[in-house]
Amino acid sequence: MKFVKLAFGLLLTIALLCAYFYWPIKVNSRYDKKPIAIFPIKSNGQTTIRQLFDFTIDTGTGYSTINMATIDSVKATGSEIKRSLSPLFTYDVHNHIGIQWWRNWFAMPVPQYEQKGNSITHIISKKAPYNYLENVCFYVNEGGYNVIGMNILQQFVVEYKPKERAIYLWDEVPEGYEQLTEMKRFNNDIADISGKRYYIDVSIHGQDKRFFLDTGFGYQTKIGDKVFAYIPLKCPSSDTTQIQNLFRVEEIEIEGFRSVRKKKFYVENKATVSVGDYKRNGLFIVYGDLRTPYTLNPFVFFKEDVVLDFKKEKIYIKSAHPETN
Repeated sequence: MKFVKLAFGLLLTIALLCAYFYWPIKVNSRYDKKPIAIFPIKSNGQTTIRQLFDFTIDTGTGYSTINMATIDSVKATGSEIKRSLSPLFTYDVHNHIGIQWWRNWFAMPVPQYEQKGNSITHIISKKAPYNYLENVCFYVNEGGYNVIGMNILQQFVVEYKPKERAIYLWDEVPEGYEQLTEMKRFNNDIADISGKRYYIDVSIHGQDKRFFLDTGFGYQTKIGDKVFAYIPLKCPSSDTTQIQNLFRVEEIEIEGFRSVRKKKFYVENKATVSVGDYKRNGLFIVYGDLRTPYTLNPFVFFKEDVVLDFKKEKIYIKSAHPETN
């Protein structure tokens, strides 16, 4: 038993050290008043970026993953994939704990795009990338999804434009934005050491709560034959005692990029929610007991262009004092 405890302690120490001693991402090219990278979005709520290969933007996880098929695609672009020993404790949506031993590093090409109408959709040339993000780090998820997590995102200013259906990466906050609120670090889980996760203060039903920022949540909620697309918030079931506009469902499917889960949930359909001076009325909210009690997807909650400045831990929005339905 002592040997097991000693081995576990040693493994944990190695994981902590490897997590903190990482190579920062190197940007190959920088352009005056232009973004470092542009990623068109495949689906709005799920926030899957379309590139030479697909990735999901997920602020809800501290680390990034890549599957074997994508590794083959990366090699086909001519990028060399390097490996380094770096143990990391992981978990899935079912709270199953695992461990990954190896990090994979490579230069991720960022294609050039042209804008058609209100959206950015077309890859101009696969042979002439707009930019390269070097030293991008992923753990292998065999047969799973490709995810860009906080170990990558925290090194950039992330701009989301819902009308253009695109995500931009910047060094600094672009012009035209005003600060809305501050983000605070959420770093309680050992699996998130490789990348910081964040929460923000949210007013719901006149009470202030801390909501965890998770762009991987809220893709689609189905209740019976009716589909409520892109529900942006999730609260614990213990909060339902305070709610009037509430109905219970025996079975609900929360469909995200990781899995489809069926559990008993409550749903509210007339919520008023505020973040700073930004207010949303008539919102749908899911109440249920999942791993994180309070969750908000900023890419679904905000209807205007929004900036998540992970470098200075602030959120910016185009409209300074909106009140929208």
